[in-house]
Amino acid sequence: MDLRDKRDLLLDELSGMVKMSYREDNMGVVHVEVEGTEFIDEVTFHPVAGLVDRKTGFITPYWPHLSEIKDPRDPSKNYYYPVFDTTNVSAEKDTDIGEIKALLMARGTGWTNFTDFYNENGTRLTAEDYQKGIANSIMMNSEAELDTLLHQLVITINDLFSPLTTVASAYEGATTATYVNDKGETVQVDASKLRILDEKNCPVGSDLKLPPRELFVRNGCERYTLTEVQLDNMAEPVMMYLYNEEDLENDSTLYTMKNISINEDMIKQESYLPHLKFADNTEAVDHQLGTNLSLIWTKQEFNLNPSDTTPCGFSGFYVKWIGEIGNTGNVYRSTAQSLEGTKEEIEFSRQGVIGVSSDEELTTMIKYQSAYNAASRYINVVNEMIEHLVTSLGHV
Repeated sequence: MDLRDKRDLLLDELSGMVKMSYREDNMGVVHVEVEGTEFIDEVTFHPVAGLVDRKTGFITPYWPHLSEIKDPRDPSKNYYYPVFDTTNVSAEKDTDIGEIKALLMARGTGWTNFTDFYNENGTRLTAEDYQKGIANSIMMNSEAELDTLLHQLVITINDLFSPLTTVASAYEGATTATYVNDKGETVQVDASKLRILDEKNCPVGSDLKLPPRELFVRNGCERYTLTEVQLDNMAEPVMMYLYNEEDLENDSTLYTMKNISINEDMIKQESYLPHLKFADNTEAVDHQLGTNLSLIWTKQEFNLNPSDTTPCGFSGFYVKWIGEIGNTGNVYRSTAQSLEGTKEEIEFSRQGVIGVSSDEELTTMIKYQSAYNAASRYINVVNEMIEHLVTSLGHV
């Protein structure tokens, strides 16, 4: 195999990894473009570098010669020109070519949780926006769906052990509530939107203390903050356990897979798990709590993702999640098998034009050798005949 053959094999291998094109000029120099950017010219080649995400460990290929690197130690100050554009991948536009781009698309850009099914305004994504965005990455989509299941399970169980109500429901006639938040700012909110501990209906643990402990805790964020609240219909302020709401822009306030753990107090002392009535009789077991815990498994209150229109419960959600992954994998496998067959047909046709078959070449050599031998014998016979004629005529 000569250098030209090796070069062609390398170009073939590269064409399976990325979208590339090449041309050979009249001097025999090959020019190669990768994803529309010049990779090899008549003078040099442009190497591809990898940007490592310090948080996830993900590597993103970029062109160093087209990037602006001001501080190699601080990626936030630099501009990296990506090799692959994964924001506009379409079969119609012929931008879905290459194994590396496929891997980047499947991997996604980072870790996800249930908040990735919401937009910047905190509202749930539409089915159209979902299909254009996170749905294109099987890894990111599956992570967000699994975190949705966990989030729903956690808040449902916590709300049973440590139930919530609104200020308006707990204090009849209240319309506004004023308090000082953790930043020292005086805040006035609608009493019907401010959630607090439901002291009348909450259970407690064996220590009979308020607030009742939640089973799953957020790392770095307490469930309640004991706060003095002034209501518009009362002369004196009231001490309340204000619920620390989840903030989609602050990960430490979210009930996500990466940010929750089992309450350590309950690990050390199981009896601290709320199970006793607080309002009526602190020594009585709260049997209704057990009933409510059993009922959560039959409720159909949430969806797998923004494209899912059929509400489901926890068991149904898990079945849907596993089924979606299995169906997606089956579709990808079928597509890969179909394309592999097409690839083999094209490769066979291509080799029929430019390739070399040792069997065909040997057959051709034998055929020409036989023809040569036959022609040689024919020439020998003619030569003998001419010699015989000349010799015979010379004796006359």
